[in-house]
Amino acid sequence: MPESEQPVKETIEQIVERVTFSDPDPRIQHLKGIWEDAKAQERHVFNQICRQEYIQRLECHRVLGTPNPEEVAKREADLCALLFREEMEARLDERWAAMQRRVAAVLEEKREDECPG
Repeated sequence: MPESEQPVKETIEQIVERVTFSDPDPRIQHLKGIWEDAKAQERHVFNQICRQEYIQRLECHRVLGTPNPEEVAKREADLCALLFREEMEARLDERWAAMQRRVAAVLEEKREDECPG
C-alpha cells in the first residue's frame, strides 16, 4: 500500500483523549470542548511567542550587521522554540491532570446516580 494510502495512526495522547472523552454525557462533552479550547489557546500562544522571538532576533542581527541575519535569527529562534515547547507542554500537562480529575468526578457522580447506595 502506498504511503499516502496508509491509515493515519493515532498517537498515545490522542488515544487517551479519545477514551477519556468517549462518554456521550453532555457534561463530559462540555469538558472535552474546554480541553480542546485550552490546547488551541496554548498552541496559539506558542506560535505567537515563537514569531515574536524570531522578529526580535532578526531585528537585533540586522542592527548588529550579522551576516545572513534571517538564517541566524531563525536558527536561534528555533532553539528557543524547544524551550517554549517544553513550557507549553508543562502547562498542558497541568491542565490535563486537572481535566482528568474533573472527568473522573463526573463519571463517579454518574455512576452513583445510576447505582445508588
